[in-house]
Amino acid sequence: MVSCSFIKQYSQIIVCAICFFLSATCTAKTLNLTLSDERVDATPYLTLLEDPTGLLDFQAIQTSKIQSQFSPISGSIGKGYSNSAFWVKLDLSYNSHTPSITDPSSNNALRRQTAASLIPDNLWFVDVGYPSLDDIRFYFTDKDNGTTEVQLGDYLKFDDRAIPIPHWVIPISLQNNQVHTVYLRVKTVSSVRIPLVIRSATNTMFFHRNFQMGYGLYFGIIASFFLYNFFMFLFFRDRSYLYYVCYVASFAMAVASVIGFGYTYLWPEKPWITDIAIVQSIALFCIFSLLFSQSFLHTKRHSPNTHKVLSALIILGMFIFILGLLVPYQVGVKCVAFMSVTSSIAILWSGFLSLFTGVKVAKYFVLAWTTVLIGSGLFALMSNGLVPANFFTHYAVQFGSALEVILLSFALADRMHRLQQEKKHLEQEAKDALQKANQELCIALEDIKKSNRLKDDFLATISHELRTPMNGIEGALDLAQSEKSPEKSIEMLRIAALSASKMTSLVDTILEYSEIQANKTRIQLESCDVQQFITRLVQPTHQSCREKGIAFSYSIDERIAEKLDIDERALGIMLRQLLDNAVKFTQRGTIQLHAEIHTTTPDVSNALTVTITDTGIGIPADAIDEIFTPFHQLDRSFSRGYGGLGIGLTICKTLADKIGGTLEIARDQQQGSTFILSIPYHPTTVSNQPIIKKHKKKPSTPPGPLSPETTILIVEDNPVNQQILVGILRKLGYDYQVANHGQEALTVIQEHTVNLVLMDCQMPVMDGFEATQAIRKSNNNVPIIAVTANAMSEDRTKCLKAGMNDYVKKPINRKIIQAKINQWL
Repeated sequence: MVSCSFIKQYSQIIVCAICFFLSATCTAKTLNLTLSDERVDATPYLTLLEDPTGLLDFQAIQTSKIQSQFSPISGSIGKGYSNSAFWVKLDLSYNSHTPSITDPSSNNALRRQTAASLIPDNLWFVDVGYPSLDDIRFYFTDKDNGTTEVQLGDYLKFDDRAIPIPHWVIPISLQNNQVHTVYLRVKTVSSVRIPLVIRSATNTMFFHRNFQMGYGLYFGIIASFFLYNFFMFLFFRDRSYLYYVCYVASFAMAVASVIGFGYTYLWPEKPWITDIAIVQSIALFCIFSLLFSQSFLHTKRHSPNTHKVLSALIILGMFIFILGLLVPYQVGVKCVAFMSVTSSIAILWSGFLSLFTGVKVAKYFVLAWTTVLIGSGLFALMSNGLVPANFFTHYAVQFGSALEVILLSFALADRMHRLQQEKKHLEQEAKDALQKANQELCIALEDIKKSNRLKDDFLATISHELRTPMNGIEGALDLAQSEKSPEKSIEMLRIAALSASKMTSLVDTILEYSEIQANKTRIQLESCDVQQFITRLVQPTHQSCREKGIAFSYSIDERIAEKLDIDERALGIMLRQLLDNAVKFTQRGTIQLHAEIHTTTPDVSNALTVTITDTGIGIPADAIDEIFTPFHQLDRSFSRGYGGLGIGLTICKTLADKIGGTLEIARDQQQGSTFILSIPYHPTTVSNQPIIKKHKKKPSTPPGPLSPETTILIVEDNPVNQQILVGILRKLGYDYQVANHGQEALTVIQEHTVNLVLMDCQMPVMDGFEATQAIRKSNNNVPIIAVTANAMSEDRTKCLKAGMNDYVKKPINRKIIQAKINQWL
């Protein structure tokens, strides 16, 4: 019996314990408020029901079936983006027992008692601290007054709120020692968050006063730095300041929209703007933060790849900004959330990269963005219950963003300070450089004055040198017209021809100098029989020496037996100038030319060396260094005994340098002068082709005079030149056709058999180049010889590239035309 009695008593104890435990479990779901409570987080006392259909109303959830579906909450209510409606249930009671004054925990109660005459003790406020909820249905039940319904949400106008503050706050009156039930139905397109707090009337008043003051201070800081940096932009016109103020403005707008300030103060009558403002302001915040990063860090110069990444994100941000106006809020906010995370990572990465690459102003930049990330991280950790919830962690994002705005402003100031220092440094360098340049300018000015004097002398010399042969031409032709004796007329014509040849030589010299000054001279390597070339070249010099009574001799090294690849044109110009000078400045004595080859010289390998020695007036030792200066002549007086332009030796020296050769003057010579010209050569081989190939055709025996099967087409627009060419061809006995321009030439070629074309280049309707290309396109291989006044070396190249076979520059004569016809027919 004892044993049974013991078992019975033990069983009763167990049952009582279980009942007590169950009772405790049930009462744990009721939030018991006392007079000492000021703020109580209601989350642990909440139960939650998700309605996927959104069709349940207040009457439906009162059924026992639905009531059994409410489940406790672990942690905070955060359901992300959902189309469901969510019901939240809270049971709460109130005990108006006033704690003893001696109770250490009675401070809050005492504070409430001081306001007891104004605020009832049983007045409490349900605070839903997330302003972005669209539709909130609040139901409050008690035994005496039944159910009270309040409709809230950011789709309603601000004036429709029970209490005009950014948060959702609903006042409730609790009866002493009575259980009340609060229901909240929430449906929203924004993120589903329901941070529910029960506040006393006094706490509500102080909290929202502090809330307004805190955010007033926050936006005051933002506005101050916005205005300061905006005026800095107006003063300095630096785009970094503009991007900064736009970034600050868009960030402030995003914060104001999220916390409800935009809804409260900016668009209270248009609540639908809030969703648009959140998406658009965050997109703009991302865009301007990226633009600011590019401009501030100079990523285009310091890190081009990073600059491209940021540019791509800017384009993405612009796309999302436009997309946000077209898609639902849930899609838009997800896009800007992704954009925010991606932009923050890219910006911080670019900041660290700039810091590591030596961009000094990047330190403030990195620190500023780090504070934002730390603040956002702390808020996220607090929201998930991983760090304590306190004033600092609750507003960590605001603290971080305000500190970021301040640090970025410091960064801009530091950057501008560095720019000012660099500017001062550059100004000092510029000042020093200017002083140095002024000194150099004074020296250059003297050189310019000297050069201008030389140019003036040169122009006077050109005028004199050109007018002299022109006078010979005009005078001789005038005498030939009035002369009755045929012998004397022929002599006058000979004088006119010599004068014309002299004038042509002067013009060629001036053109060659012009090419050299314009750096248009090109190396043209050709296979050349040097012995034959020099033999032909010295014939005019031999004739001039014979007329002046000067002995002339030339010798060629026997080793020069094979053809060499040299610039034949440049060699001819230099030797003619040197020989002309030798004849000009030698009145008696001898002129000698000797050509030889050297395997190597101090300056040139495989050199052809030509030495020209004369017994003329020579060159003073103090003038040797200036003899190659343009326009320089030893005697520039009106009584000078020698003519010339004063540019011949300049041309020779420049050409020698251009082709990799040398031109030197023998010093310490007792009488006369000696010029030593060395130019590089290459033995002609099959694989060693010239840079510009000379178009040659193996000459055949020319047709006899007046050969009926040989017709030459003259394409020339100038009547005088036409008459000259017609006269030459008549003398040579060839048939001819005449065309005034290229279009006529094409017609003549189609209608007649043409054996050779003498083509001018500059003509109306169709020039010679177009005509040549048209002829070649028709698969006509008739030889075309350019006969043109375009006498520059590049003109010859242009003619050959157009498809012409050869090139003759005006003026022409019968010998030149005959030689070209013999070469190509």
